[in-house]
Amino acid sequence: MTGREYFKGDGTVVVDVAKIEDHDVTENLYGHMEDLRGILDLIPAQYRASAKIDVRAWNDDGGWANSTIVISYERPATSAEIEAERAKKHAEVGGTRQWLRQNIERILEQAKEAGVDPAELGIEVDESRFVVRR
Repeated sequence: MTGREYFKGDGTVVVDVAKIEDHDVTENLYGHMEDLRGILDLIPAQYRASAKIDVRAWNDDGGWANSTIVISYERPATSAEIEAERAKKHAEVGGTRQWLRQNIERILEQAKEAGVDPAELGIEVDESRFVVRR
């Protein structure tokens, strides 16, 4: 069981129940049927209808075939998960804001060195803020 969870943003969470790695899983699916039945039984009954099997196949750098089966299901996010996701996004926005501020300041420094008026770049500068025009 992998237990990995992904918040989709639409109020649902995708839960990876299991990951089966096998070099010939695409050719030997029947050999995994009992494993799959046992894994599907691990999914809570009310979410079994959302179960998905994703077969990922690729060739490695040496040309050898590899494949993996991932079994997942969707469930509604809990209020705690929604809050945690909101906090995560809030932190990301804060980081992006800091990045933007630093880059605007760098652009303004370069514009000053080049003798370019910030207004020509769509940037208005007040004492306490920047306004960026489209």
